[in-house]
Amino acid sequence: MGPVEYACALPLKGERVLLGLRASHRRNRPSCWDTIGGHVEPGETVEAALVRELQEELGIAPTGFRRFETIETTEADGVTPRSGIYMQ
Repeated sequence: MGPVEYACALPLKGERVLLGLRASHRRNRPSCWDTIGGHVEPGETVEAALVRELQEELGIAPTGFRRFETIETTEADGVTPRSGIYMQ
């Protein structure tokens, strides 16, 4: 199985970065601080997924973001997420 695509954001306000606290019941990285974002849906670009996830999770419509990094890891359950990390 290939990597699972994710769109992740590091929203900035001045020198502050907003992170989300993962729920304690999550299978991977429970109770850990994480970027804001989620899965890229079939047929969706990473950038469109980023906008959708930020609207769903934070109620904001991001503007002026740029790709910072792409990170690919392997989770404890064998899933390989490929995360596009964006900064505002």
